[in-house]
Amino acid sequence: MDPVTTLRKLGKLQYAAARLPLSLLDNCVARYWHEDAAARVGFERFLGTLDLLVGRLLADDAIRQRGWLLWRYAGSDVWAQATANEATAGEPAAGAPASGPAAGAPASGPAAGAPASGPAAGAPASGPAAGAPASGPAAGAPANGPAGPAALSPVVVIFTLPAVVQAESVALCGDFNDWSADATPLELGSDGYWRVAVALEPGRSYRYRYLINGKRWENAWDADGYVPNAYGGTDSVVVVE
Repeated sequence: MDPVTTLRKLGKLQYAAARLPLSLLDNCVARYWHEDAAARVGFERFLGTLDLLVGRLLADDAIRQRGWLLWRYAGSDVWAQATANEATAGEPAAGAPASGPAAGAPASGPAAGAPASGPAAGAPASGPAAGAPASGPAAGAPANGPAGPAALSPVVVIFTLPAVVQAESVALCGDFNDWSADATPLELGSDGYWRVAVALEPGRSYRYRYLINGKRWENAWDADGYVPNAYGGTDSVVVVE
């Protein structure tokens, strides 16, 4: 690993620790001040400026996008116009999946109706004739070996999006719902946060994004990671253990 990459990683860790108290304070500000209040707008612009500066210094698209969102939804029309092209370049059209196979594409297994690689239908098996007793234990008898491993239970993951997006509707789209724009809507809570709970199979990671008002894609601010997609943007990643 080259020294520049190492320094950037250290810088991201230090910034995350330094920004945590500011994030907690921002939650309090959002709870007790109206979205148009001077205190709330000013504080969110301050956080947005800080994220934009650090995101550019550390070459971190996630931090920079978070700063851009704070600036945009804090009422800065000038900044939104100046950065609109950069923020929306290469984004998929509304309703289009950010990644994953195309809708209706056949799975990688054998074609529907194709015979399996075993003996042809109706051909006698190479074992004992039908009706002959098998040499193993009788049907229904317990096997001598240990039982197979129990299937892992799904893990419930809570997806949240802060009130700063000021959305009328939010949908969760990802690998787990075939990037559907209708399958997993978020609900707006009394604290201003959008939330939805999804049961996911553990032991793997999932790509996902939020679709705002059915038109605009946004990444999660608290994702476990970010990966490039086929449209020139990035997808959020959640790891379920």
